[in-house]
Amino acid sequence: MGTRWVVVLVAAVLLAGGFCAARTEGQERPGCVGDCDSSGTVTVDELVRGVDIALGVLPLEQCLQFDCHNEGQVTVDCLINAVNNAVSQCSGATPSVTPSITATLTQTATVAAATATQTAALTTPSAAPATVTKTSTPISTATVTVSSTATVTPTPTATATHTYTPTPGPCDPALLHVAPVTSPTDRLVQTIHVTSFVPGSLVSVSVRTNSVLEYVTYSDAELPQEVDFLFALLAGSTSNVAACFQSTACQGFVCTTTDVNGNALQIQQIVPTARPPQQTVTPPSSPTPTATAVPSANTPTRTPADCGAPRPVVGAVISPTTALTQVISGYAERLGPYDGVSVCSPAGCVTSSLAGSFMYYGAFAVEVPLAAGMQNPVEVCTFDNCGGRTCVHTAVNGEPLIIAQVATNS
Repeated sequence: MGTRWVVVLVAAVLLAGGFCAARTEGQERPGCVGDCDSSGTVTVDELVRGVDIALGVLPLEQCLQFDCHNEGQVTVDCLINAVNNAVSQCSGATPSVTPSITATLTQTATVAAATATQTAALTTPSAAPATVTKTSTPISTATVTVSSTATVTPTPTATATHTYTPTPGPCDPALLHVAPVTSPTDRLVQTIHVTSFVPGSLVSVSVRTNSVLEYVTYSDAELPQEVDFLFALLAGSTSNVAACFQSTACQGFVCTTTDVNGNALQIQQIVPTARPPQQTVTPPSSPTPTATAVPSANTPTRTPADCGAPRPVVGAVISPTTALTQVISGYAERLGPYDGVSVCSPAGCVTSSLAGSFMYYGAFAVEVPLAAGMQNPVEVCTFDNCGGRTCVHTAVNGEPLIIAQVATNS
């Protein structure tokens, strides 16, 4: 039997057993623990309400009279106090009275008048008989009265004053703004831009897509708070985005699935059609530098020591290009304790961690340098922290990851 019904059962047995004292009509007794409606009587329904507040089923505001210690909570001794009030009726602050107690002691000592007469007859041979009489005077009645007055001043009962912190209101979804997303797109990653106007000492802002969940927590930051989240867009699928926040300044965990314009946060990823075979690059008149050797195979390679490095999925590259750098983006499935991704070209390598805190896929967007005036084979590898490594040399649509850099005459 739960605590709630134990308290109710005790109160019910005592009430049913006739232990209640008679209540004087019209007499107000404030400050009674458990007397939710200030009626001067604690009922079984009010005891049930107090137990529900103690168990967290009801808020304390349903009956503040159960918080007997002014601590913002209902304790066991407060419930016992309420049960006692239900049994013997409420006892509030008693008005100060000065009763007069007069004790009268009357002692009456009465000695009845008694007269003793003694007659002695003395007979002498030569004289006549003589009579002697002795009279005792009666003692009058004595009355003793003792009168005393005792003044009794009861100690006044203190009335508790309750102080409560206002309960924060519900969170407003309008306090979180999400910038419009690009859809459809052939990119494998996209940055979600979120602006938070949520006040509070501790605020958590998160974004969830089909591939990953990412979040950031800030404290007492100057508003607005702007956050960018990089997410993987699974090849050929539609990602549904939800941006959420939680704050100590309001109640609830609130999410929005629309952008600032009211449009749905959905991103359709389209795998581009493979281009014709890699175009040739006309070298400039200046000598062509020798490219750094990279693996020529277009299939993933794995080492025997691999213990979870997943195969990366890479977006198509832009070729030819006059730029000396290019952002290589994609994602990798989370399979083991891997650390990140590396992207290499003849001009050098760049290493980066995978974005995303939870769920299944981590995104990456790495800006890799390009050697001028030549073909730049690109290798993308994921690696783990125990020596595992998986590399690819083709894009998601099957094209080789080769970028023709066309040098321009300055």
